[in-house]
Amino acid sequence: MRKKIISLMLLLALCLCACGSHKESADLTVIGAEDLALKIVTPKYALTPESYTESAWIGAAFTKAGDSIFYLASDEQSNLLCSLNLNTMERKELFRDEALLLQDIAAAQDGRLFLLAETQSGDTPCMILCLDTDGAELTRTLVSLERTEAVRELAWVNEQVFLLAGNNLIVFDDDGKELSERQTVEVGSTTRMAVTGQGVLVLLQGSMSGDTISIWNSKKKRLEQVVSIDLSFSRVDGGTTWDLYLDCRGALFGYRMSDGTLEKLFSWNALGLNSGAVLELEDGRLVTNAGSGYEQKHPLRILRPREDTGEESSVIRFATTGQFMDSRIRTAIQTWNGEHPECPIEVIDYSVYNTGDDQRPGQLRLAADVASGNGPDIYDFSLEFIDSVPSAPSFARRGLLEDLYPYLDADPELKREDFLGGFFQAMEIGGGLYELTTDFYLVNCFADARVVGDPSQWTYPM
Repeated sequence: MRKKIISLMLLLALCLCACGSHKESADLTVIGAEDLALKIVTPKYALTPESYTESAWIGAAFTKAGDSIFYLASDEQSNLLCSLNLNTMERKELFRDEALLLQDIAAAQDGRLFLLAETQSGDTPCMILCLDTDGAELTRTLVSLERTEAVRELAWVNEQVFLLAGNNLIVFDDDGKELSERQTVEVGSTTRMAVTGQGVLVLLQGSMSGDTISIWNSKKKRLEQVVSIDLSFSRVDGGTTWDLYLDCRGALFGYRMSDGTLEKLFSWNALGLNSGAVLELEDGRLVTNAGSGYEQKHPLRILRPREDTGEESSVIRFATTGQFMDSRIRTAIQTWNGEHPECPIEVIDYSVYNTGDDQRPGQLRLAADVASGNGPDIYDFSLEFIDSVPSAPSFARRGLLEDLYPYLDADPELKREDFLGGFFQAMEIGGGLYELTTDFYLVNCFADARVVGDPSQWTYPM
């Protein structure tokens, strides 16, 4: 009888444990963010003018220590570590090793820098280098991994170094002199991590339904789930104004863990930039590696929070229904906004409504805004799916486009004769000029004059 009672008690305990485990998963807060992702918002940040020249391609790994930003870059020879003093905007090259592939960087509280590097050695494919702020190497820790375990990210929190490699989070103790491996936690191969401004290690773990945010409990030495969001983010960065900066669908979101607030801060297109990593400074500005073209060497850029003065300002609304803008258009927008802060160009990115290769949802939303009188000032016709986008003639014939000839004729510096003959004429619609292009090319052909007749009598189909 006693054995039966004990068996029943054990069975009940197991059931309670199972129920408790199920309850913990069921109680995890889920944030529905699909509607927020589709929302077109006024950017909360503005791009400041470039303030130094860069000679290397900047990666997505950078950190701050003291008055300087330390970032990984690459040139034609190898990977390198550089610094940028935020007071003087002086750039320095600190470390270079042609035998190493530099993957990530983290800064300790005392200013030491930790570099995650891959080697060509089959025995020790990974190592963690510790440098001082002048780039001098202090220590080198070899990490034994299988060749299939790809190293991804590095972080420093509370005298510990955290490494994401393969499916695992590897924890090292840092005594200021050397690193010693402490424990390994399985987290999944798609996990990303960041450190908040409060010094909390956060992991972003992906699933089919979205991403789950977990924090590292330094006392219990384990991960604890915080919230689930029904979006999949491409990267996560830590901050102070927002605990986390999350990148998704060409836009940057801010998440605050204290109250669970998730806010869409801006579309990268709205700033004339491709998406990138961000690092928050003490004054709330964001440093980013985002650029206007993937093939260009560009400096780290600084985004400042937009001030809400309460006064109505003139804004030129530039609309696009394609996710990728021509780099020359991005550069022109950046130049204009730097020279005319009183009348900035704000990009309205309708591509947030698109799904996959289907451009129609964004176009339908644009058409609805135009029909309701909320149309943009400028529309970008230079899209990759040219056969499916609205055309300039269809807009012009409805009286929705402005004739540019009067503005050109009134310009004190430009006149029609300054441009290649026939260029404007080829773009005219009913005698008016309703669109401009960044470039064009000529198609030449030869034919017998006895066959084609007098060239002055030729007509050109539109």
